[in-house]
Amino acid sequence: IHNVFENRVDALRTLRELKLLRHVRHENVIALKDVMLPSVRSSFKDVYLVYELMDTDLHQIIKSSHQKESDIRFIDNPKAQRFIKSLPFSRGTHLSNLYPQANPLAIDLLQRMLVFDPTKRISVTDALLHPYMAGLFDPGSNPPAHVPIALDIDENMEERMIREMMWDEMLCYHPEAETANV
Repeated sequence: IHNVFENRVDALRTLRELKLLRHVRHENVIALKDVMLPSVRSSFKDVYLVYELMDTDLHQIIKSSHQKESDIRFIDNPKAQRFIKSLPFSRGTHLSNLYPQANPLAIDLLQRMLVFDPTKRISVTDALLHPYMAGLFDPGSNPPAHVPIALDIDENMEERMIREMMWDEMLCYHPEAETANV
């Protein structure tokens, strides 16, 4: 993640992602394998995440199209907005055309999950309660996390503190560096 501290929201989101993905182990969630440890603790700007290999390209499924101004207002990064606006128009491909043999309920769930605007996307709870998940999800058998995951991060935290907390998360992947003078 290039220049992670350029945007405070992105920095806080990255910190939460680091904290959460360190604990998540599930077949349907891509695993975070490593976080590259920067050479300088007090002034690093970039964060490099190493994920397990995913053999699917979501870009092939989610085709770009021109977004209306109202469809991208949730993006607070001007560079990201310009990038989205610069993408060529595409009508996309309906998932049922890509997967004609798929269960229509599965297609419906995927379409609700892949909505571009996160405020219009189906919630995790609603996705788990979707009719397609009826035979797969049992609310009573959801195991709790092995350890509590503290995601209560102060939104007004100084950049220095966010950097320190990110460093602490990185050290979880490099315990040998805790004793080194980095």
